[in-house]
Amino acid sequence: VLGEHDLDPSSCGIIRSYSVSLLTPHFSHEQLNFKTNLLSARVFLVLAKSQHEVQIAKARIQEMAKRNIYFWIPVQGIEIETVVDNDTTLNLNDLFCRYLAINEQLKQGSALSEDLRRQLDAKWESNRQAIKKILLTLYGRSGLETAKCQIYQAGSVEPLSCNSWHGFKELLYAEINELYSQEVPIRAMNMNILRDEKYSGSTKIVKLVERILKFEENPDYQTDLLGEQRETSEPAALTDGILGANQLFIQRSNGWDIKLVEETEGNLKDLLKLLHDTFLRKRENPYQVNELRNKLVSEPYGLPACTLPLFAAVAIRHEVKRLRWGSTNESNFSKNLVKAFTENSGLTIRLFEFSKKQSEMLCIT
Repeated sequence: VLGEHDLDPSSCGIIRSYSVSLLTPHFSHEQLNFKTNLLSARVFLVLAKSQHEVQIAKARIQEMAKRNIYFWIPVQGIEIETVVDNDTTLNLNDLFCRYLAINEQLKQGSALSEDLRRQLDAKWESNRQAIKKILLTLYGRSGLETAKCQIYQAGSVEPLSCNSWHGFKELLYAEINELYSQEVPIRAMNMNILRDEKYSGSTKIVKLVERILKFEENPDYQTDLLGEQRETSEPAALTDGILGANQLFIQRSNGWDIKLVEETEGNLKDLLKLLHDTFLRKRENPYQVNELRNKLVSEPYGLPACTLPLFAAVAIRHEVKRLRWGSTNESNFSKNLVKAFTENSGLTIRLFEFSKKQSEMLCIT
């Protein structure tokens, strides 16, 4: 249960995630902070020992501002649930202590006789099942169905109405998706997971960005797959899953083209216009593109970072000669554009205004 988990894809195909962690009732607000904006929600299993500690936790939760932070609380505390083993009553804390003790004994390895190891393995499994039973009561379906545990959202007085992890995930899914009102379709597998940085900075993305930026000058790229010959290839799938899914290709009288920003609609137009205007804005100081990344991976957009260079390339492809990169020795514009959207990148961009004579020369060339 602990760790990071993915939700089902949104209506636009984007998979967002939440984390599950342990928390004591006397928590600090710093412990609740999101360590990354690539997570959409946090869930805490509150280890309140007694009913008194439960009340402390509830009071603190109710005082918070409403956020996508959820607290799973055993109503009477974790010490109320016990199991009996050989006439000995054990609570969760006792079982964890026994679990650790058995693990230490098992670490002796070959020093243990075969018979003793078999006995320890059996005790370890029996103890694990006992822990699992209590945890399912304190933080699972049986506990929710019998009202032995409840789930609260930060800032709420009333518990959520659900009686299983599945039901909770459905509520979480609905709540999270309401936050991302400005999302756009992302249908490319592995590029549609918000927390997955596999393709961020990838040479595969550099190749696609290069083809978008040079689409008009290279006839080989002028197809609805950016020149890919095999429809089943990975570059073709990525192109179709991002540009194709957003209907960015258009057939004109002389063949395929990529739509202008003005030819798009809705959330996609807003996104492309934001990218275009941010890159082309006149500023006194160079602009750090990572600020734009942080804005677009967060609500209300929630777009995977690896897709941003592709949308940026579409938005600024006619303005490349007017832009200059900073904080890098790399001269390849496509490589810089892809790297600029990687986590913690320091690359900057600035608008370079040409004189009238320079502009005329550019038009001639």
